[in-house]
Amino acid sequence: WGNVLKQSQHAPNVLPAQFQTFQSAASSPTIAALTAATCTPSIDAALQYYGTASLKVVATGAATLAFSGYPVPIQPATRWFCSFQIYAPSGVSGSLTVKTAGGTTIVEDFTVAAASSWQQVWALFDLSTCADSQATWEFAFNAAVTVHLDGMQMCAAPKPLAGLPPFNSTQ
Repeated sequence: WGNVLKQSQHAPNVLPAQFQTFQSAASSPTIAALTAATCTPSIDAALQYYGTASLKVVATGAATLAFSGYPVPIQPATRWFCSFQIYAPSGVSGSLTVKTAGGTTIVEDFTVAAASSWQQVWALFDLSTCADSQATWEFAFNAAVTVHLDGMQMCAAPKPLAGLPPFNSTQ
């Protein structure tokens, strides 16, 4: 798997504007449209991975954080490789859910060990039987925790999983 992800450079992958917590044209970082339950999202310009800020999430218990609506255009009947960077000094477990406008929902659980550096989380979401052309993300965190999120990206994944381009390392 590691070698598949280390392919040569290519045009940047999709980095949906709706998922960005920073904008290169903005004079200051802005936050995406979010729906939060049992957590408080905010911009943290002091800690970032790619941009000028990260999305800080302070969960007071089991929490969910969803990007509002179905803003990401996707090609119907496609598999999607989704990735994000997370800073979780105390560790965290939770899930990333991809939901389509037509009601398809796929959940992938993740566990991130406590670390004093950014870590990448990724999953392959098989929407090959789905005719929808829009999707969105939802995070769930299983306990009270403070994390930072940055670098949320999606890339269409070929079948079989070969020749997958590396994710764009810039905004």
